[in-house]
Amino acid sequence: MTVAGAATHSGGSCQLSLSYDKGKTFKVIKSMVGGCPLDFKYDFTMPSDVVNGDALFAWSWFNLVGNREMYMNCANVEISGGSGSKESFGNDYPDMFVANVGNGCSTVEGKHTVFAHPGKQVTYAGGLDASSPPFPKCS
Repeated sequence: MTVAGAATHSGGSCQLSLSYDKGKTFKVIKSMVGGCPLDFKYDFTMPSDVVNGDALFAWSWFNLVGNREMYMNCANVEISGGSGSKESFGNDYPDMFVANVGNGCSTVEGKHTVFAHPGKQVTYAGGLDASSPPFPKCS
């Protein structure tokens, strides 16, 4: 995946997600906690248990510095080679983290967003690791 643009806002945390219901729900296939998007090219492995067919691929980002926003870009994709069902995929992958959109959950400027449910594929940067506590704590 390649990200275009130069305004990295000192990085932050990102998630890659898939939706099979036209964007009503997104399930996380990879989280990048800290340091995202300081690089502009990211490699990831599409899980083998995804569902074949049309999907909506999403990249979401919570910046470290600047206004408290939720950045998100989507693309229509067609997936092949997967072995999963929509039911198992929905149960096996966490919901995408959502904040700063009037839902009662907000990130804090200068503090990394650490996803409570990052999914199976996770990378860490910016001094964060798997033992870093989730932040912010949203229900």
